[in-house]
Amino acid sequence: MTTAPDGTIWVTDRCGISGAGGTTCAGDNAKVNPIFQFDTSGKLLKTFGAGMFVSPHKLAVDRDGFLWLADNGGH
Repeated sequence: MTTAPDGTIWVTDRCGISGAGGTTCAGDNAKVNPIFQFDTSGKLLKTFGAGMFVSPHKLAVDRDGFLWLADNGGH
């Protein structure tokens, strides 16, 4: 979880499966969005990223508001 300069909150999930190892958002889970943005009250604003990541982790937003997400898996 990280907070953007505009106050919104960004969260990543390993497609509903805990753990790492390179298979959590691939295969059958490739249709699940692992990235979520919430406003300051907790309302979901958007979700995206299905099929883009294998094992997402370490989410950050830079001072210009760009979202960065590491992926420790390979396609």
